[in-house]
Order: sequence, then structure tokens, then C-alpha cells
Amino acid sequence: MLGSNIVNEISNKIIKRITKKDANVHGSESYDHYKDQYWNNLDLVQQYINENATGNRDTLWQVDILTRFKEHVPFKKVLVIGCGNGWVERQLYDLGVGLHFDAFDISEKYLESAKSLSGNRDINYFKADINNLTNLGESTYDAIFNVGVLHHTFRLSLAVWKLSRALKPNGLMFNFDYVGPTRNQYSKEHLEILKNTNSELPKRFQSPHPLRPSKRDFDFGDPSEAIHSDLVRDTVERFFDITYQRDINGGIAYQILWNNIDEFKKNDIDAVKNLKFLLEKDIEYTKSKAVPVLFWYAVGTPRAKDKIKYWELLPP
Repeated sequence: MLGSNIVNEISNKIIKRITKKDANVHGSESYDHYKDQYWNNLDLVQQYINENATGNRDTLWQVDILTRFKEHVPFKKVLVIGCGNGWVERQLYDLGVGLHFDAFDISEKYLESAKSLSGNRDINYFKADINNLTNLGESTYDAIFNVGVLHHTFRLSLAVWKLSRALKPNGLMFNFDYVGPTRNQYSKEHLEILKNTNSELPKRFQSPHPLRPSKRDFDFGDPSEAIHSDLVRDTVERFFDITYQRDINGGIAYQILWNNIDEFKKNDIDAVKNLKFLLEKDIEYTKSKAVPVLFWYAVGTPRAKDKIKYWELLPP
């Protein structure tokens, strides 16, 4: 058997190859949210995310599954929701996390892309709407993966309820999602901290963008973006018993780095120094609760219906 260090080294090479090729292809049909540049496109930020999610700066949460949940892997049957071009299931399949994958998206365009990129992997694709899931069945899957999809969901409680029923009783749902304020409408106090932190950076590294997006940007971009993001955490916790969770933070660094990473990518002494400054501020203001946690990683098992809060309001 390979040692854990060797497994991590091999897996990270696989993931780097996959994500470099596919990371910017996933998105909604009308608006490609992932055409933008985000904080995790920077290696130092990815290490920060890894540390928050797994306790190891060199281990992605996807790789961490192989050891933290080793008694479960490989999962026999896995569902990936809102799969986009399919990079999530390809990544997990190549890591050996699952044996057979089902994956759905509402976009024909992305389903065609996912199918064309799946190769000989055991992945089945179908079209479905996260807001109106009708054909998942009950106790079907050993694992379900939500990677940044639930914060796009209008009918959030119904969707999470149906996903919980689609899992086997001892199945696991993995969630890595944005859980910050709806439509990124940060409070006045949060916005002031963002502005002050941005102004402390040298001009070269300051974000030129509004640090609180206009609601109009969402209406004319992707109306589903962060539509109920502030409810994601509570809703998942309503339907699942959480067995592992970590705050990924982001209240400072995420917004300042949005579409503002080119100078940081040069990786010179000043770039590294100021990126570390941003991440230190991210930790400081999150710990003091001056800014909210924007990203959350959690794994849970489905609750029995009669153990769910307000279960009498659920569909039969």
C-alpha cells in the first residue's frame, strides 16, 4: 500500500493537471461565473484554503477524503450536483474517491462538454434542475458532492431535503460552498473594513473594483448567484448531522482579490509580502467576528425525517 505522503503527492499532480485544464469552464448557461479570476487561483491562497479545510497546507480537501474517510472510500455510487463541465467528478474519479458517478446540470451546453471530456471514466450524465429534483430516487447514493452549487439554489430547503433522501442512511454529503451574505451584500461595517484594508495596500495591489457589488450586477449577470447563500449553512445543518466541518474564511481576502490577482501572481517579494498581509487580515477579522465567514466545508450524514426540525412541513 502506498504511504499517505506518496498518495498526496500523486493526487496533487492529478488535480493540478485537471484544474488547470478545466477550472474556468464550469458555470451557468447564461453567465459564466467562472470566467472571472478568484483568490484560489493564487498558490499561497490555495495553501491557506487547504490549511483551513484539512489542517495541511499541501492537502486539498478532495485528497483529504482518501485518509479522513478511508473507511468509506471508494464510494460505490456517487452523485455530483450542478456538474458544469464535469471537472469535479473527473477529479474525484481519478483520485479513486468513487467507482461510479452520476452527475447532472441544467445546461445542455455543459453536459455536452462534460460528456466529451469524460473519456472512459464510469460517469453517467443527465439533465436536471437543482430546484426541481424529481428522479433521484431514495437511498440511492453512497456520497453526494456539492461544490459551489447550493448558493445558486432558489428552492434551497426542498433541494437539500431531496438530496438527503437520495443518500443511503450512512451516506455522506460533501459541501464546499459560499455561505456569505446574500448577493455579496456586505454590511456597512464589513464594507468599511474592506475599504480600509484595501487602502493599506500599495497602489499596485489595491482592488480597482467596488468592494460591495451592485445588486444590478447580479440581475444582468447571473440572477441565481448567492441568491440564498446566507441560508446554506443552516439548511444543510437542518437536514444533516455534520460529522466534519471547517470555516474557510475569506471575509477580507476573497473580495479584494476578486479579478485582482495579476500583480500578486508575479510572486516577487512585494507580491508575497502583501498577499500574506491580506491573509493575516483575513484571519484577524474572522477570528474577532468583525467579518463573516464566506466559505464553508462540511460533511454530513442524512437525518431521519422525524429528527429534522419542522419535519411535519416536509413532503411525504
